[in-house]
Amino acid sequence: MDESETDAPLPQEAPVPRAAPEDSPTLEGLFEAALWHSRFLLVVPVIVGILMAAGTFYLACVDTVYLLGLASRIADTTLTEEMRQGLRAEIMASVVSVIAICAIGGALVLFSIGLYQLFIKRLAEVERAETADLLRIHTLDALTGRLIKLVMLALVMELVHHAFLQQYAGSLDLFFLSGAILLIGLAFLFTVRLRRN
Repeated sequence: MDESETDAPLPQEAPVPRAAPEDSPTLEGLFEAALWHSRFLLVVPVIVGILMAAGTFYLACVDTVYLLGLASRIADTTLTEEMRQGLRAEIMASVVSVIAICAIGGALVLFSIGLYQLFIKRLAEVERAETADLLRIHTLDALTGRLIKLVMLALVMELVHHAFLQQYAGSLDLFFLSGAILLIGLAFLFTVRLRRN
């Protein structure tokens, strides 16, 4: 072996850069991290909303059983025509009340799922589902728009419920009822127009 080959200097490896020492967390960084993680407090209203929705659906089930009991009495042949009319109005008011309660329960479920998706984490199940268009909420405007529609449905149903049970003494009572219907109709119209814009 030639001496010139053995005396040749070996190629030097490039020095490995050392990682810069991490800065200790600043007070501002700690505050921002705490602020960011405070969004998990919204789990509380999400759980409360789901529990309230379960309560409203239970109430709707109880009202439905009561409604079926009323409906079974309508075929009673001993009822006078006046009693039958009163029973019919009570049945219709109960039907409308159950629909209003279900709309409120739906609004609570939508509120809970919307809060969770907007502030905590996207739900993969909602994104994969083909029939969950109403629950795909990506902005706060989408959540409020859908909630307003459900709340307005509940208000209309509640108005109809009271309209069935109200005793109308004169034309002034009918005027107030028609005014309430007109105001709800205008509110719905403005909601639809704002949504389009």
